[in-house]
Amino acid sequence: MFDSNVTAKAVIDNIIAEDIIETTIPDAYYLMWLNSVEQMLCTEIIKEQAVDVPLDVSGDITMLNYGFDDIIHVYAKDSDNRYIELEKSTLSASYMLESDNIYFLRDGKLAVNQHLGPDTNVVVVYLSRPTIKTAVNYNTETIEIPYEFLPIIYAKIRGEKYKLANSDDLSAKWLTDYNALLETFTQWIAQRTAKYTN
Repeated sequence: MFDSNVTAKAVIDNIIAEDIIETTIPDAYYLMWLNSVEQMLCTEIIKEQAVDVPLDVSGDITMLNYGFDDIIHVYAKDSDNRYIELEKSTLSASYMLESDNIYFLRDGKLAVNQHLGPDTNVVVVYLSRPTIKTAVNYNTETIEIPYEFLPIIYAKIRGEKYKLANSDDLSAKWLTDYNALLETFTQWIAQRTAKYTN
């Protein structure tokens, strides 16, 4: 994951300090805007993957660092000791597909078909997400994008702030800047990805 080494609090404080509007906006709004843009950048553009190798698969697997929708692939060892990819399914389908190689969500946990056996090695590849910034942690949690692309975060927050304050001209200016910066970042990630996957 990228790390700008700039805290969420520093970004929010900088934006509040430059204020040219009379409207007071609660910190919770700044955190909401910051989280929404950072999560979108990391999940829709950066798309960094991480791996979980649960030690105990005798029951359903607790997903500690990811949600079910973040799962990209699930692999399990078959009877020949080879990893096979399991297909995503649903709880109701799991009863009809008991002998198929599937995974599904049961009671908030990741479940794999029982025919694979309790000692099956399972590997979960999932989409890595940045830490959600809250009023408790925003003074220590850093923005998880490259430093040179922090203006994306600033532009989006400014655009939202001015929209909330009914300053449409300033809002449009910053959201236009945000869209241009977002396009540049998307191209940068695409070039970087192509460079490191060849």
